[in-house]
Amino acid sequence: MLRLNSVQEIDMLSRTFFEMAHNFGGYKHFGYMAYVDGEGRTAYETTIKRPTRKVRPAIWIDKTGKIKKPEGDIDVSELIPDCGSEEPQFYYITGLYSSDHTFGYSFVAMTGEGPFNEYYKMWMINMSISLELILRSNNIAELIKCLESASIRDGLTGLLNRSGFESKSAEAFYHKRDGELVSAIVVDMDGLKRINDVYGHTEGDFAIKSVANVIARSCGENDIAGRTGGDEFYIFLPDCDEERAAAVARSINEGLEQLESVKKKPYRIAASVGVYTAKSSDHAQVEDLIKISDERMYEIKRRRKAAI
Repeated sequence: MLRLNSVQEIDMLSRTFFEMAHNFGGYKHFGYMAYVDGEGRTAYETTIKRPTRKVRPAIWIDKTGKIKKPEGDIDVSELIPDCGSEEPQFYYITGLYSSDHTFGYSFVAMTGEGPFNEYYKMWMINMSISLELILRSNNIAELIKCLESASIRDGLTGLLNRSGFESKSAEAFYHKRDGELVSAIVVDMDGLKRINDVYGHTEGDFAIKSVANVIARSCGENDIAGRTGGDEFYIFLPDCDEERAAAVARSINEGLEQLESVKKKPYRIAASVGVYTAKSSDHAQVEDLIKISDERMYEIKRRRKAAI
């Protein structure tokens, strides 16, 4: 029981049961069918308070080799799998729950050798406790993951915040070999203050999120993008020559132009985009690339204002 109550994951629970569960008698088949919610999460991964229509075989022990484990989730109406035998099969089914959580149910087919009474019930009680511990562990891990994400993500756009961008881009830059090409892009919104002053901050937030969405769609899987200021965005492209960097910048500019016809707002959502590409060995850190991209972005902004 001490072994059972020290498990940290479902596979460990399965191994412990297989190795230690013999004092309630000989058994042929044992399974734990976990309830599954609408998002495909099991009852030991997220809190489920009432039975669901789908279950997943989380623990599957077949000592006869005759029962094939179902692939994926099954409907609870099936309850237990078909063993494919014409001989009568007798199963003992037990609901598994703890506190206000319901985890699913177990089934066991005995061989008729040895005791089968309170010992098995005690095993199931302790298994429920083990599932509760696994659930708590998973909830804590999920909470830590959410907190870590929140600490490096911008709450408005979902992009990295300044701290997240600096951390992720520095790590990517550190792993570049000398001579490899890297690029940086700075995107600075045009006229955000006017949107806030005339149409309100709700519309200003809408404009910021629209630009962020354009940037996210323009970036590749390995590109690192963040909102680093109120109206400023940085992008680091760790595997990028001048041609691709120009293509990303062009995609951003074209995406912003398309917003005019799609969003149909009384104001224009626009931004200035600066791009710089260099060998990683020519600069000590990402900030060096960003500085030059920033200067190029402001030069574009100045030319636009002079042309008006």
